Amino acid sequence: MKEKLEEIKTKGLEKIKNVKTIAELEEVRKELTGKKSELSEVLKSMKDLPVEEKKTIGMMATEIKNTFLSNLQEKEEEIVEQEQIQQQYIEETTFETKPSLWQRIKNSKVVRAIRYITKIRIVIQYPEALPEGRGENN
Repeated sequence: MKEKLEEIKTKGLEKIKNVKTIAELEEVRKELTGKKSELSEVLKSMKDLPVEEKKTIGMMATEIKNTFLSNLQEKEEEIVEQEQIQQQYIEETTFETKPSLWQRIKNSKVVRAIRYITKIRIVIQYPEALPEGRGENN
């Protein structure tokens, strides 16, 4: 039983070490400390052991679970810090582009008004160019 706990501990610490994202970390957290984890299975099977072994195995299992939780917390802080550094780098390296002078003039109210006036003038001067049903005869 002790060997199995040691094996669970080494595998769990290795999984925590290889985690790269918060989502992966949550998956590993469920896998290591959840209700269906190997550690929980060991704790459930303790009912068949003698009292002295229950104490030692129980203490080892609790110690392993606390180790997992502390390592998970440290890894989460490390990942969050890395994400903040990445976000800061992205913010420092991207620049806001302001619209150019031509874009500002092109989209100004005066230019839009001139365009509409031009369209109206064309309609008034050349009514035969309109599609059927929009001329003066209707």
